Amino acid sequence: PKATGRRKALLVGCGYIGSPLQLRAAHEDVKTMATFLSRHQYRTKDVTILADDGDHTAPTRAAILEAMQALVRGARPGDSLVFYFSGFGRGNRIPGDGEDYIPDTTLCPTDWEDVGLLEDDVLYEVLVYGLPRGVRLTCLLDAHRHFLGMDLPFVFEQPSLTLTCNNPIDTIRADVLLFSGGANARMAFGGKPLTPRQRQERKMAQNTSPALQAFIHAFTHAKHNPPTLLDMVQGMRAFIGPHNCTTLPMLTSSKAYTLSQPFTL
Repeated sequence: PKATGRRKALLVGCGYIGSPLQLRAAHEDVKTMATFLSRHQYRTKDVTILADDGDHTAPTRAAILEAMQALVRGARPGDSLVFYFSGFGRGNRIPGDGEDYIPDTTLCPTDWEDVGLLEDDVLYEVLVYGLPRGVRLTCLLDAHRHFLGMDLPFVFEQPSLTLTCNNPIDTIRADVLLFSGGANARMAFGGKPLTPRQRQERKMAQNTSPALQAFIHAFTHAKHNPPTLLDMVQGMRAFIGPHNCTTLPMLTSSKAYTLSQPFTL
């Protein structure tokens, strides 16, 4: 749906300054995203930035949770919300039924080693669960490969060019889209010695944000105006494809949208 109400955004840049995971590019990422959103009717006063750059509130776990709650608080039909995260992510293994284990994907706040990670089910509970029908939430997570988090039920399938139900949930009322992807180096390697490939990927991630560049490129160079969902996915994948240190962006959603549907912010 086209936004007819308020536009609000939360942009999080975790640079992990002073740690082995230092990622200074994250600070530029949030500035780039803020500039991009300002061209699409997002007022500066309605865009919250968390970054460990000395100029903003640091993106600790508590600060991110508080800012996410503020982002969705009072949301009503017609509103358009954006959540952007630039930093590291991790893949955990958590107990499933019986002896099986299922993957749990998480984001790393700046204090993750002290207070813990941001799990995808927390993102769902805070950002998605309580949103009313008619609200649009667009998320871009430039964290690590194959982040299918937030428990969204539909996943883009390349061969069929459709959104396929992967996790049936009938409690989501809002219109939610999650674009995710980025350099493999944006995974936290847990302190283990890096392989030559991982060192190459880490170096790349220090200087660029593949998912953000791809998102902006796909939006501004699409065949249609506004771009369709298919324009966005294929445009992002075409942009990232030549970079051998990145993984292809993924799209997950709250509903089974047709990919010819226009995508607007």
